[in-house]
Amino acid sequence: MGDEHLAAAAYGVVAADYESRFVDELRTKPRDCELLDELAARATGPVLDIGSGPGHIGARVRSAGRHVVAFDLSGAMAAAARRRVGSAVIADMIHLPIATASVADIVAFNSVIHLSRTQLHHAMVEFSRVLIPEGTVLLSAHEGD
Repeated sequence: MGDEHLAAAAYGVVAADYESRFVDELRTKPRDCELLDELAARATGPVLDIGSGPGHIGARVRSAGRHVVAFDLSGAMAAAARRRVGSAVIADMIHLPIATASVADIVAFNSVIHLSRTQLHHAMVEFSRVLIPEGTVLLSAHEGD
């Protein structure tokens, strides 16, 4: 079983607990909210929420009227995200089933922390492929363990 399958299985097991612990995390992260709101206000095309977890990040963008599609490796997480943003796909960020240059923006909050350097490179290449030329990636990662 590859690393991505292990991650999907692990998140599937803890999905309900993860959702209850993190679904309201933006209440304590005003800078994240500001960045998400800026992204949502300035662009007009679809937004991908990569490694969406329960979809709470994408829901913030959707609340501003943007079309959001959530992507997660875990079926349980994708199901939770679908309830919040309306559309979710089970897929990994290195092989997005999205047409080239078809997405205005990508949000990837704490989802790249599971990638090796090589995988991170491949994910950035994939993000670049699906984004329109003036598209934006809003990426976050936490520090430490």
